[in-house]
Amino acid sequence: MKAAVTAEQVITGNDLVSGSVVFQTGRGWSMDIAEAEILTSPQAVETALVRAAAATAGNRVVDAYAIHVARSGDGLMPSRLRERIRATGPTTGNSLPANRHGG
Repeated sequence: MKAAVTAEQVITGNDLVSGSVVFQTGRGWSMDIAEAEILTSPQAVETALVRAAAATAGNRVVDAYAIHVARSGDGLMPSRLRERIRATGPTTGNSLPANRHGG
C-alpha cells in the first residue's frame, strides 16, 4: 500500500458493526474526525495503513484508506467534498452542517 503525502492525512473507514464512518486515532477508532491521528509523512501514512489493515483483519473496520485533510476555523476538514459529506453528513444548499459528532 503505497501512499504519497502532499498534505496532512488521516485514515478513515467504516465500523464493521454499525457501518458508521470512523477515523483512526492513536489509540483506536473514533466517529469524530477531530480525534483523528494526523499523519504528516509517507512513513506515518504507511504505518497507519498497516494498523488499519490489522483492524480490518480483526473485523473492526472495513474499507480503511487515507484521506487528505486541512485545518480550518471549524477544525479538521477533509479536502474532498465526498469525504466532507462522510465526515459531517449530507450537504444542504452550498453549506455543510456542523460535525454531527459534537463539532
